[in-house]
Amino acid sequence: MTALSGILTGSSVWLNLLGALFLLYLAIRTARSAAAVRPDSKVQGKGKYWGAYGTTFLLTLANPMTIVSFAGIIAGFRLGTEATAPAQFVLGVFAGSTAWWFMLCLAVGATMKVLTAKALTAINYGAAVVLAGYGLFNLVQAVSNWS
Repeated sequence: MTALSGILTGSSVWLNLLGALFLLYLAIRTARSAAAVRPDSKVQGKGKYWGAYGTTFLLTLANPMTIVSFAGIIAGFRLGTEATAPAQFVLGVFAGSTAWWFMLCLAVGATMKVLTAKALTAINYGAAVVLAGYGLFNLVQAVSNWS
């Protein structure tokens, strides 16, 4: 963990620069994307939902930042002396994340019935402005730390 931390700290300017450029790219893509008023009825089906869930779940588990974060938290907090303490921690995070995503999906599903295409376009533009703001902030940080 110390070696990885040293590598990441040593290349923070480049990571900041790449992150800034990626956020600016996302801002442009978000601003240009069309608002999705209603999901396509062809996509709705029991198998499609489970496939989307499985893909998202595997992508989350394969994210190196997730693995490093959990390893660091479990090692750093010295979660109890029992052998099951890390598993209980991971299960708690999983349960909390599942509850959060369930509530978020319910809220999005409820608001999608109410929001118009114009409102969704405005939300896209607002999100693009926020992404561009973070991207520009990171770009300024990267350039100011360039020495």
